[in-house]
Amino acid sequence: MANRIDNWGAALPKEYRSDSLGDIKQLGIKKLFRGIILAPSNSGKTNMVFHLVKNSPNVYSHLHIVARNPDQELYNYMKDKLAGYITIYDPSEPPRVDDIQKDPRGGIQFVIIDDYCWDKKLQHDIS
Repeated sequence: MANRIDNWGAALPKEYRSDSLGDIKQLGIKKLFRGIILAPSNSGKTNMVFHLVKNSPNVYSHLHIVARNPDQELYNYMKDKLAGYITIYDPSEPPRVDDIQKDPRGGIQFVIIDDYCWDKKLQHDIS
């Protein structure tokens, strides 16, 4: 009996594999990941998000930012540079998961929820 389970999905021929499988080599992480960045104010959380985006070229088809304060320098910069591939939502009207679940182009989307971990209304509305 083996002490591990083979990754059969990774062994499939290329025509059967989704583009979402694989790694972001520059970051040493999987293309599909869930992450939480928790830290106090002014500790560099937004900078870390920018680092993830900047080092993931041609991986994500769209970037969604749901931020309590979307008017931040790095978000404004990304909005200018990624026009057409980024949506920054109004903090008073967060999107529902179903609203961002499907990309018509079929690509992988990157969703950032910034500074809402204690917001009960957002937790209710976004689910």
